[in-house]
Amino acid sequence: MNTLAPIVLFVYNRPEHTKQVIESLKRNHQAQQSDLFIFSDGPKNELAEKEVNQVRNLIKTISGFKSITIQESQYNKGLANSIIDGVTQILKQYGKIIVLEDDLETNQWFLTFMNDALNKYENINNIFMIGGHNVKIKIPFWYTQDYYLVHRSCSWGWGTWLNKWEFADWTVKGYNDFIKNESEIQKFNRIGSDVTPMLKSQMEGKIDSWAIRWEFCMFKHDAYCLRPVYSLVNNIGLDGTGVHCGKTDASEITYKLYNKNKYKINLPTKPLINSTLEKKFKKFYDRNIIKNEKKEKRAHIIMALTHPRYIAGWIKRKVLTFINK
Repeated sequence: MNTLAPIVLFVYNRPEHTKQVIESLKRNHQAQQSDLFIFSDGPKNELAEKEVNQVRNLIKTISGFKSITIQESQYNKGLANSIIDGVTQILKQYGKIIVLEDDLETNQWFLTFMNDALNKYENINNIFMIGGHNVKIKIPFWYTQDYYLVHRSCSWGWGTWLNKWEFADWTVKGYNDFIKNESEIQKFNRIGSDVTPMLKSQMEGKIDSWAIRWEFCMFKHDAYCLRPVYSLVNNIGLDGTGVHCGKTDASEITYKLYNKNKYKINLPTKPLINSTLEKKFKKFYDRNIIKNEKKEKRAHIIMALTHPRYIAGWIKRKVLTFINK
C-alpha cells in the first residue's frame, strides 16, 4: 500500500537552522499530506536553555502539514538516544519513517523520492535504508540510473522500516569477536577506513553515535542503503554551530543537488548493484580521512611554533601512550 511515511524531525538549540529546515520541508510536494513529529531534546546546560526555548517557541508556530505532534524532553538525552528512542517509537506505530535533523535543508522532491523508495523496497531483505544525500563522487558517464546501492548508511535525510530497524543491536554484542578478526575489519572498511576507528571510539565511550552502531548492524547483515545520484538534501549546519559537526564547506561533501522542476527519478522494482560506485564511495571517505589528518598535522605545527609549551606537552603525551601500550 503506497501510504506516506511520517516525517520525524529532531531539534535542539539552533532556531535559525530549524526555521530553514522547516521552510524547505514545507515546500515539498507531499508536505500537506504528511504527518510531522518533532522531538525536542532538553538543554544540556544553562547556556543552551535559551536557544532550546527559542526552538520550542518556533516549532509551536508550524503549519503546512497534515498533523504536527511535538514531544519535548525534560532532560538532555543527547542525539544518539533521542534518535534511537524517537525512531523506534514512531516505527512501532507506523512501520516506516523519514528522518531529518535540524540542519538538513531539503529539495522540493525529497519527500516524493523517500516515499517512492520506502514503498517499493520495504520487502527487499538486503535494503535496510533509503538515503536522500549523495557524497561528492564522480559518477561515470556511462551510468544512467537515478540511484545506486552502497553498503554505507546515510544520516543526512534518511528513511527505514520497522522490519529492518529491529535488527539493530545498540549494545553491539559481537564487537569483541569482530575487533580481533582482521578479515572482518577489512570487510567492514570496504565503505571507508574510518568506520572501524569510529566503532572502536563508540565502544570505548569516546563518542556517542547511533549511526556507527547502525552501520555495524548493516554490515552484519550485508545490507545496503539506496541513495539518489543527485542529492535531495543539503547540510546547512557545517558552519561550526553543531554539536557533532565542525566547520566545513558543504560543496566539498555533497554531489550535485537535484534541481529539476519535474520529478524524474526512476526507481526499478529490483535495483541493481554497481561495484564501481561503491569503490568510488570508499575512495571519497579515505581521501577525506587523509585530508583531515593533514589539517590536524598542520594545526599541531602551528601550535608548536606559536606556543613553545605545546610541543613539550605533545611529546609527553606520545611518550606516555607508548609506555602504556
